[in-house]
Amino acid sequence: MIESNEINFNYVSSGVRSFGYPPQTINIKIPTTDITIKEYFTAFKSFLRAIGFSDELVLKFALETSIMDEANDPELVKVIMEKNGIMDVEDHIAELNKYKEEILDLKAKISRLENPNNHQYTDEEMNAMTYDQMKQQGYSIYD
Repeated sequence: MIESNEINFNYVSSGVRSFGYPPQTINIKIPTTDITIKEYFTAFKSFLRAIGFSDELVLKFALETSIMDEANDPELVKVIMEKNGIMDVEDHIAELNKYKEEILDLKAKISRLENPNNHQYTDEEMNAMTYDQMKQQGYSIYD
């Protein structure tokens, strides 16, 4: 005897909270035999879209849920983030600091080129040196 299983997604609207729309019923049934996890997610995503959720919200919470459920395993979280192109906050801050340092350095060089006869440091050069000192002391502009 072959066992037949299915998953049922069911939504019933009374119409009252649906901004004047008539009542509606959405029912999605999918068989559970020979179905992949991606097909499960696609079916659930279709159901959520049918009841009014945007693609952006569905994907945002899918990623958030997949990462947060595994948050007790930092290595698995790192693998998930790398595979999905998600940058860790600390890595993002480090990258921002690198760009900020490069911008300050370039501004200081441009300022020196524009004022070659100035015997004092320009404001841009002072900003770059201050940032270097902050970095050496372990401070980050984005902390």
